Amino acid sequence: MASGVREQGPLRGRGGREVPPDGLGAAAPAGGDGIGRAHEIGASAPGGPGKVDIERELRQGRSVEVAPVGWSMYPTIAAGRDRVIVDPVDGRDLRRGDIVLFRRDTAGGTRPVCGTHPVPGDVLVLHRVCGGSAGSGYALVGDNQLDVERPVMPEQVCGRLRAVVRVEDGRTLSARSARMRLWGWLWVRLLPLRPRLFRLSKTLRRGPLRHRGDRAS
Repeated sequence: MASGVREQGPLRGRGGREVPPDGLGAAAPAGGDGIGRAHEIGASAPGGPGKVDIERELRQGRSVEVAPVGWSMYPTIAAGRDRVIVDPVDGRDLRRGDIVLFRRDTAGGTRPVCGTHPVPGDVLVLHRVCGGSAGSGYALVGDNQLDVERPVMPEQVCGRLRAVVRVEDGRTLSARSARMRLWGWLWVRLLPLRPRLFRLSKTLRRGPLRHRGDRAS
């Protein structure tokens, strides 16, 4: 699994839905999860078989369908549960809340920084725009992360999410739908509260604490 994310199988929550190991916010270290390196594999043109070079296809104006890796965009996108359709995009024309595919810049041999942590470069990453501009560079963050990565320049961006496809039943969730746009708008604005929300999620997953001396029935 790219970018140092722990290789643990998905857990099941209520209703049998997949959840990341240890709850929301616990399985996505700084930097996020890579889609692929150098020449990508595991992608295809929507509706078509075969493997393609993701970035080359997008730069040439063609959409791709990708199986993402990791949990940095949970619950919007989950490894194994979803595939994503990504369209070519002009990196100068992004809006807050957009989910975009970009390549980390490793020019000069330096490693990009996410928050205060160095992160792996030369990898395609699918994260959400949470601020910035084309001129100064965008700020991006995974939905299941706390650290913001900046600046991401327009030329690093090669695609924008069109839809999420549920592998199990083929259901397609358009990134332009009112539901998805509302969720993106809300979750970006709740970024300062994520540490508390993640802690709450972990507490709820663990269940009520037993007092010393209590016995399990």
